[in-house]
Amino acid sequence: MNPTIINGRSVRWREGGRVRQQTFPTAADAVAYRDRLRELSPAAVAGTMGAMFEKYLAHRGLAPGSQVTYRSIWKGLRSIHRTRPASLTSDQVITAVQAQASPKLARSRLKLVGAILEFARDFGAVNRNVARLIRLRKPPARKKRIVSDEEFGRVYAVARTRLKVAMDLGRYAALRADEARHVRWMDIDFTAGTLTIESRADWQTKTGRDRTVPMSDRLVATLRAWQLRNPFAPCVLDRRDRYTGRWHKPAIRKGLAHAIRKASVGGFRFHDLRVTCLSKLANGGLPSVQLKDFAGHTSATTTLTYYTAPDLSMMDKIRKIV
Repeated sequence: MNPTIINGRSVRWREGGRVRQQTFPTAADAVAYRDRLRELSPAAVAGTMGAMFEKYLAHRGLAPGSQVTYRSIWKGLRSIHRTRPASLTSDQVITAVQAQASPKLARSRLKLVGAILEFARDFGAVNRNVARLIRLRKPPARKKRIVSDEEFGRVYAVARTRLKVAMDLGRYAALRADEARHVRWMDIDFTAGTLTIESRADWQTKTGRDRTVPMSDRLVATLRAWQLRNPFAPCVLDRRDRYTGRWHKPAIRKGLAHAIRKASVGGFRFHDLRVTCLSKLANGGLPSVQLKDFAGHTSATTTLTYYTAPDLSMMDKIRKIV
């Protein structure tokens, strides 16, 4: 690795086969970081995979929230926790990453193991990264799902009021779940009947593009009724903790999954409400350019390829005619 000081305030070192450089505000910070890298010698990182995992977290300097995520992934890899990196085999890695894990979680585990072994290889603790030799099968692509009016009504009937507001935002304004959680009362213009989704200092939209969408009469009525019950919240869907008094954003996906089980309806995601809205607008004849702006995409091709599905009633009509 051999970290060195460049230009007084920058540290340059070799990691993962690449030369990396980081600049610090002061020369003292740069020297402290260089010394910290030098402490991670082959002897320091040698040992078990568990010890190397801790060294890897310390080397990355992750925030507490990110460390929690990494540790939750590492919990499923306890079978290789006491294994030495030099003696780790591909079969052991495959068994560990696939143990009681979904395809998505297995890929996350393999990525973490590969990062740890690459970190160890940079310091000379191992000669090769066996995780790079493993190729997991990709999970099947999720099919587009249009939620019927009957399914939506059954789930809507058993959902709590806050979740009903979120469902209307997804179904009639085509908002993503994260966008629905961050809508503020000041973003809603009841007089003009519009809703604005814009980036701000503490939150960014997915594409970084701001947009203003029209609201249907049903959505306006839902939001007006909800404003009478939750007028002082920073965001529309925020809830106040009864003990601390702090405002929190709700877990929309968990609430929707609970309502779906309660209504005994075929499973669908919150994002499927967005797909349903955009599909109905496309089948209703809305031009692709306006549909792109409504969805907040940079290209109409993305909207028409991934967020629209054939209208089943139209398919039935075609079958009868043909």
